[in-house]
Amino acid sequence: MTSWIARWSLRCARHLVTGMSGTGEEESVRYQSRGTIMQEPVLDSDYWDSFYREKNDWGKPWPQVLVVAKELQYTFGTPTIRVLDLACGNGRYTIPLAQIGACVDCIDFSEVAIAQVRTQAKELGISDLIKTHWIDVREFLIKPCWYHLVLASGLFEYLRESELHVLIRDVQTGTVAQGINIFVYLLQHPQATRIIGEYPLVPGIVESIYESSHAWQIVFSEVSLKEDCHPLEKRGKPQKHKHCVARMVARKVR
Repeated sequence: MTSWIARWSLRCARHLVTGMSGTGEEESVRYQSRGTIMQEPVLDSDYWDSFYREKNDWGKPWPQVLVVAKELQYTFGTPTIRVLDLACGNGRYTIPLAQIGACVDCIDFSEVAIAQVRTQAKELGISDLIKTHWIDVREFLIKPCWYHLVLASGLFEYLRESELHVLIRDVQTGTVAQGINIFVYLLQHPQATRIIGEYPLVPGIVESIYESSHAWQIVFSEVSLKEDCHPLEKRGKPQKHKHCVARMVARKVR
């Protein structure tokens, strides 16, 4: 059986999908030079408490996360693979991962989001598979060589560049050999809306960290322009806007 990870190991797809706009923005993203995060981000737990208290969420999880998790269960011969979900929110990934048997450490500094994860876990009878941590991801100590899968969705655009590098290095150290890291984050793009507190990354900055290490192989990387609808400011109403979304999957080969 050829796994999804193995198929993508054959080539690293770095492209821009412009299904909505059809305006050919590919060049503007693909050929931007690597650089630094342009502004100092601001993390605000009060904003996110309000966001989740008002029953907002981020929609369905990226399906390939569960595909990869199942392949890791097969590779390591156990359903109880260890997963770290950084900035887990209200459990978009934590809950379905636990439902397939994974043991998940989920981290978020929103007390409301963590409470919602606990409630869902209890209702679904999977509390024993989920350990919640109400803490800033920058303060969480990642155990070395422990996790089979580490994922972060919607986190990196809220970190300073120095914090991003430190966190990724800790994540790499905390991943077992043949383990997987999956990241979803925002990039700078002329059609994308910049929300207060968000500082989209320069394209290539995350990949460059992984490419600098012989222990890691990028097996998948893509960029897409995505329409979204959620509040753009504190106490704001949901508004339609666009994000330039990057997805990257990397394997620890040694």
